[in-house]
Amino acid sequence: MQPCIRFANIDDLSSLLDIEELSFSQHEYDLLNKKNYKYYFKKSNSDIRICELNKKPIGSYILFYRKNVTFARLYSIAVIPQYQNMGIGKLLLEDAEYISQIKGLTEVRQEIRSDRPYLYERYVNYGYKEYGRSNNYYPDGLGCIKLKKIIKC
Repeated sequence: MQPCIRFANIDDLSSLLDIEELSFSQHEYDLLNKKNYKYYFKKSNSDIRICELNKKPIGSYILFYRKNVTFARLYSIAVIPQYQNMGIGKLLLEDAEYISQIKGLTEVRQEIRSDRPYLYERYVNYGYKEYGRSNNYYPDGLGCIKLKKIIKC
């Protein structure tokens, strides 16, 4: 069966929290909580998408938008460990780029940890380019690499 990506809703809250907790280390990242997700569901300038396989939630992402800018910010993209390295992350990324295009945006931006060379290489292979770095970005003090991709409408 093929994975299905759809817009998440408040009924997906516990699944989204599970995906977040299983995908990220609390030591390395500021994990999202119920209050964060509830706020994002109410905001008109964000989209939360969830990926399911056989109706089981296995991944998600959050896109942020701002008025008067031409880019989307991919705030979080997560795949639970047992489904990582199976192309699910790539499907989520392609979906985020597609949703951004539908909104008339021309660029997707995101940040990754500077200690993840395999992620950096993967995103470069997907057409992302580095446009900056920030020190002391994550809770453990590690910096980030800022990436962007120009998308065509």
